[in-house]
Amino acid sequence: MKIIAKLCLLFTLASMTLIFYTFMYVNEPITEALLFSLMVSSPLILLCLGVILFDYVGQPLKKTFLYYITLGSFIGCLYFNIDFNLMMLFDAINKGSMGPAQGYWLLILVFGGPKPISIGGIIGFIIYFCLSNKTANKKLN
Repeated sequence: MKIIAKLCLLFTLASMTLIFYTFMYVNEPITEALLFSLMVSSPLILLCLGVILFDYVGQPLKKTFLYYITLGSFIGCLYFNIDFNLMMLFDAINKGSMGPAQGYWLLILVFGGPKPISIGGIIGFIIYFCLSNKTANKKLN
């Protein structure tokens, strides 16, 4: 596996572990904490699988438009997940329970994910556009 795919897998596992630890901290059963971790991280897992598949398919697809959109979307979703998961963990540590976050975690993390994913996709598109212009200018010279 390439370095980007390994980093994506590592960050996805770190985000899932953070969610798992948060739910274990408030005395949820292990199976429920694992299920919550998988459910909340599902958009991140799908984007991570997309990046890994691009790395396995080969070099021609790594230079395509879709690869940069997928990678940008992964980074946006990762930032969003880590940010809200840390807030949820700190809330659980300070209050000793999930409190109001228990009712909003699914709403925020799963249904709130399209916005950072789309912002990351736009950033990926801009990066692809800038890189393709640089290579086009090099070919002209």
